[in-house]
Amino acid sequence: MKHWLSAIITLALVLAGAHSARAQQEITLIADNIMQGPFEELIQGFEAETGYRVNVTFADQDIIKQRVIRGEAFDVPVLTATGFTPLRSVTDSGNVVVTSGTPIAKLFVGVAVRNGAPRPDISTVEAVERMLLNAESIAYPDLADGPVAGLSVNNTIETLGLEEQLRSKTIFRRSNSDTMATVANGEAEIGFAFLPRMTDPGIDIVGTMPREISPATVLIGFISTQAQNPAAARDLLNYLSADEVIPTYRKYRMQPGCPGPGAQQCQRLVE
Repeated sequence: MKHWLSAIITLALVLAGAHSARAQQEITLIADNIMQGPFEELIQGFEAETGYRVNVTFADQDIIKQRVIRGEAFDVPVLTATGFTPLRSVTDSGNVVVTSGTPIAKLFVGVAVRNGAPRPDISTVEAVERMLLNAESIAYPDLADGPVAGLSVNNTIETLGLEEQLRSKTIFRRSNSDTMATVANGEAEIGFAFLPRMTDPGIDIVGTMPREISPATVLIGFISTQAQNPAAARDLLNYLSADEVIPTYRKYRMQPGCPGPGAQQCQRLVE
């Protein structure tokens, strides 16, 4: 009997050790839905190169922020920030290692019109202002539903001081994709959305607005203070922000994190 009891205990310890080892090899990642395409590609490469397994969850940005602020355990949360909205609530929560903040990719809001419609000049701040004032209708994602693109567009309009002038001709939609459909069917003359979401075949992409009124939305990854394996989390962040993966982001109409002159601006978003 003692022999069997000893064997059972030994087996239990072995299984527990194996489970613990597997847990140490898994990295949990949570990121905005817009990153699903590039991250699914890149994670495959990371797993093949390192032997780690990445358990990834995609969600709306507001949901991610609240889950991180509540202290839910993720090794690596990837959050968005613009020049108007630093991540103060997240970094103040104590649930991420602030110094680990790593700019991964940048998103820009694009301007779209219906296929074949005249393309407005958006090359200068003054030209954007004229476009907005002259348009019969504009559309962008509703802030009430949380899309970060809508927040960026709204901040651009506030920067220009055009809130009142545009209020009556603004159409709000639930998402970037819904906004583009509204432009494609002719309901809105001008539409705004993140470039990766401008895939509706019924639109023409005009381009992006000047950076001083429409700064990049930066995706920033952190190591959680509850990370089971901080070194592995750092390896993942390094991989996702490496020069070698830039072509993957560009394929999805994103730009690399913050190389060169933009690095200081990105760091201010983290702080």
